[in-house]
Amino acid sequence: MKHADKKKLLELYEGRYARFGYDVKTIGWKDEETQRLRFDVLSGIADLSGCSICDLGCGFGDLFPHLLKRFKNIDYIGIDLSEKLIEEAKRRYPDAVFMTRDILKDPLKKKVDYILSSGALSFKIKNHGNYVWRMFEAMMAMSLKGVAVNFL
Repeated sequence: MKHADKKKLLELYEGRYARFGYDVKTIGWKDEETQRLRFDVLSGIADLSGCSICDLGCGFGDLFPHLLKRFKNIDYIGIDLSEKLIEEAKRRYPDAVFMTRDILKDPLKKKVDYILSSGALSFKIKNHGNYVWRMFEAMMAMSLKGVAVNFL
């Protein structure tokens, strides 16, 4: 992602975080129910028990407890561009691994079974189609079994 696009994205989410705090509105969802529905669809990719999962564009990491309710023995990594959102995620879910990272510049060294991404690719940037294609290539290169994405 280009620096100017990343700056706009961070201003949007960190501005919402300053306004709403820990709330689904910060991430851009209408309410917790719509967030849960998105998580249900993404996590329906397979039986994720015993799998390693990367939540790309994890925001506050709220997918982590959702997965724990449905699956056993998951190994979760949450990645986001916003250090502020990652700090909140680390406070809320200390048993998970969270990091800031741009996977196009710094992909994961160790592959995961599945990559899940809810809404992280819907932010409109210049050359959006090319960016999404490059992100899909990076996600496929980092996953062993599959990728699930929504653009909502």
